[in-house]
Amino acid sequence: MESDIERRQAIYELMAQPDPPDLRRGFVKRLEGKPDRHELVPHLAAMFVQSKLLELRERDAAYEH
Repeated sequence: MESDIERRQAIYELMAQPDPPDLRRGFVKRLEGKPDRHELVPHLAAMFVQSKLLELRERDAAYEH
């Protein structure tokens, strides 16, 4: 169980790192007034992994009691 939490924490830390400014992702159509969804993906993925980590820790704490 602990190795799974450590793996998820490492994924969270990697996903939280911003992409380098010179990274090219191909053709992206931007709509005026809409956020760039490609820039949001790492942030959203990191938030998802972090929420899963918290869920696992809470579940693990509940089993210990």
